[in-house]
Amino acid sequence: ANRQPSDRKVNAGGGKLSLRPMMAASLPASVMARPKSGLPIPIVQFWKEDGLGRYIDLIVEGSSCVAGVLCHHEVLSLADRVRTGSSDREDMELMWVILNLELWMRQVFRGESTSI
Repeated sequence: ANRQPSDRKVNAGGGKLSLRPMMAASLPASVMARPKSGLPIPIVQFWKEDGLGRYIDLIVEGSSCVAGVLCHHEVLSLADRVRTGSSDREDMELMWVILNLELWMRQVFRGESTSI
């Protein structure tokens, strides 16, 4: 898709064009007939894996970047629900967003490496 000229990716109104017409000759009909779907994030598995604590610690520690932006009490409550397994998928997705915000802020504002 990146190799395609801009006029083949964006319509006159500025909206993105579907890649389906470009790929029709290369993909099986069964793939072409599938409905559009988002990119699934294995969020439940991510939070249940070993090492979970280090990710949550980045968010709840006193020196976290998000501590100055988000309500610390609410973040601690959310982190506790995720740690104890009493969270639902919505909590896990919110924690995922907060983790990514923390990593982005550390890189942009502190110049830290965001690899974990």
